[in-house]
Amino acid sequence: MQRAALLIGVQKTGGGFPALQAVDSGLRRFGSWAAAQPGMGTVEVLSDAGGRAVSCAQVRAAITRLADRGDVGQLLVYFAGHGVNVRFNEYWLLSGAPDDPSEAVNVAGSVELAEYCGIPHVALFSDACRTAADTIQLQAVTGSLVFPNKGRFDQRGRADVFYATRVGHPALEVKDANAAAAAFEAIFTAALVSGLDGSRADLVEREDGGVTPVGRVRCWPLRDYLETEVPKLLIRRGASLDVAQVPDADITSRPTAWLSELPAAPSRDGGAAARGGGDTEGPGGGGRGGAPDAGAGPPERSLASTLRALTQRVVRAALEGKLPRGQPPGYTNYDVGARGRMPRWYARDDARGSEFFHAALAQSVDLGPLGHHETKCGFRVTGATITEALSAGATVEVLGEHRVRAEVYGGRAASVLLVLGDRRALLLPAIPGLIAGLTYADGELANVSYEPSDNTPLWGEMQGELDNLRELRGITAAAARLGVFRLEQPEDARALLERMRSLGGRDPTMALYSAYALHGRRDREALREIESQQREALRMSLFDVAMLAREPTPDGEPMPSGVYPAAPLLSQGWALLGARGVLLPAQLRDAQRHLAPSFWTLFEPPAVDALRDAIGAGEVR
Repeated sequence: MQRAALLIGVQKTGGGFPALQAVDSGLRRFGSWAAAQPGMGTVEVLSDAGGRAVSCAQVRAAITRLADRGDVGQLLVYFAGHGVNVRFNEYWLLSGAPDDPSEAVNVAGSVELAEYCGIPHVALFSDACRTAADTIQLQAVTGSLVFPNKGRFDQRGRADVFYATRVGHPALEVKDANAAAAAFEAIFTAALVSGLDGSRADLVEREDGGVTPVGRVRCWPLRDYLETEVPKLLIRRGASLDVAQVPDADITSRPTAWLSELPAAPSRDGGAAARGGGDTEGPGGGGRGGAPDAGAGPPERSLASTLRALTQRVVRAALEGKLPRGQPPGYTNYDVGARGRMPRWYARDDARGSEFFHAALAQSVDLGPLGHHETKCGFRVTGATITEALSAGATVEVLGEHRVRAEVYGGRAASVLLVLGDRRALLLPAIPGLIAGLTYADGELANVSYEPSDNTPLWGEMQGELDNLRELRGITAAAARLGVFRLEQPEDARALLERMRSLGGRDPTMALYSAYALHGRRDREALREIESQQREALRMSLFDVAMLAREPTPDGEPMPSGVYPAAPLLSQGWALLGARGVLLPAQLRDAQRHLAPSFWTLFEPPAVDALRDAIGAGEVR
């Protein structure tokens, strides 16, 4: 099997973005390394140099040609250009964006299709910003899928993504002091190539299994290297200490997966670089994804690794019910900026990581006991007022400014439209026997949690675990907001599944977060188990859980009955609809153009009339 590389460089887009200075040098640097790699049959470049335009159609055509060949075992896709984070999803802006909302690469959706394109291992390298869309024009970017939808759902490969920076932050280019005065350098690309080209001997692992020993750079060690090297390289290039760029990566391939092949270093007796047996499964490896052993990390701790280790430990302790007692459930007595006042159970970690995590916790605090309605179903909101409630599957009544009482028909869940005082709207399920608590803060729907109405038998059954469950939900939500709720260690996945089994599908919010985390591991069996638990306990399934649990379809299909509400609950789910083969009702497809920047789905005022019409027409029940 051959290897192939596609390099995409876009210096200039619309929308008032400045022209980038280091795109061409990044293309040359990555391209030179790729062309020298053994087995590299094709290195194709799509660049806007010389006034040319780069379109999604060109990118899709190039990838489709490679996928159709049938002899490509590994595809490397490198992008240098402007990027934006829209509703917690990444988009690469091509020449026509954002003036044309579709002329951007939907990264999350494309990665979904990459796993089924027929190429065993795909690795994407994104030297682009991940800053939040801060204009109406950018928030309207919907993007396009650039991998072909081959329908090969029985031939799953692996797709890894290396990001230049963490969610919400820029990727930097700086003047290269070692080059001409006007030359700029993309920091991430510089560190990336130095990790791939053998410059760092400690990254090269010797393989003695073949005829001739070779050295290989693997995905997981490269991630750890980039997390420490990029911040150090910034400082060496003269950046001030308050300028930060910390890379991120989402890796699903197994620990043996490799990206670079180099001449082998001489074998050292007892050296960690010597490995027997070789990697007989090709560059991408195979089987279930998973991180290396926890003890195999780099000697230096980066902010990213600190944050990851912190969240893994705290989430695992919460899952196992081992959080120390005595901490206030809301963590409200801790000052985010006061490094000396972090909760004891993670004070040992770097204070910066604690600050990031604590800031996310502050937006994810559960509301505590939610009380009841005579109907045993409804909603309670803090931070906003409710002016209207509408449903085709339930009788709903606004009580005061902060509560809605719901009575569902036939004992089944129903989709409910809630219009807020600022004219934005939410679409949430009313679930029999449960009250939903909503937190609205800083113009976004920051948190949603469901608990038993206190006049139901389930309330009494769950009394012994509700306090721990509220802590777990808050911690899990914080990790999800930071993009670090990832089950990299097998014991994390086991602990999560065991906790979900103990809940028996009775906590919709935990099922939602769990579904996205298990989707990150591509664990379809566990996803189906969680959906089955939910259907058995609540006679329904949340939209996102059902979407992630089902097998993709080459042609769009509506969601089956018993799935609520009629659209993704988390904003990140919208980018996956096309790749998962989900067909929304027509009115909701139109409403997708008016999504607010929010962790949970929130519709801007122009979408509200379309949502009302969809409910009135019975398209949304």
